[in-house]
Amino acid sequence: MSPGLAEKKGAARVAAAARTLSEQEFIRKEQRPGQASRLFLLEETGSGRPYTHPGSAWDAASTIPREQRPLYFRIPNALWTNGWMAALSGPALFMYLAVLNEARSKQRYNIWFSPAVANERYGLTEVTRRKGLAELEAHSLIDKDRMPVGQLSLGAVRMRNTFDIDPARLEELKPGMSFTKPGKDLQELLAKMG
Repeated sequence: MSPGLAEKKGAARVAAAARTLSEQEFIRKEQRPGQASRLFLLEETGSGRPYTHPGSAWDAASTIPREQRPLYFRIPNALWTNGWMAALSGPALFMYLAVLNEARSKQRYNIWFSPAVANERYGLTEVTRRKGLAELEAHSLIDKDRMPVGQLSLGAVRMRNTFDIDPARLEELKPGMSFTKPGKDLQELLAKMG
């Protein structure tokens, strides 16, 4: 294929993509005779409203009633810059985001949600939840603790696992390193989980 033909096909693909995005109201095209069109981002919902940066919505949310606030939350840059996005499995990445989301409404410590709540809020199966949490613990991105929650018959104490998250660990660690458990073999732990 000649360079000129490839260039024309590439331009046609870009124009077709821009047309589709414009029709679906994800962008607005401003035609400029004799010049390239200007493209403006619109809201990601396809409503046609102007795009607002999530940070702006986040900053403005303090004046909005809690039930009407945007569902955005900030994700540490190190998830990408330190290679965690590529290193974590799907269940681990999903659980990291779920725990991080839970931490924003509470605190970073003693985070707990039952398998039923995980399924209801995030559509997670118990297997995904368990595998994800185990991998995050193996990478030292979360810490697991046990808390008493009540007493069973014959005086036995009912316990639940809770989790602590420190987003700074994404910066401090690289995939394969361990913060609190040096020498623990991640692959061995994951193999035990099945």
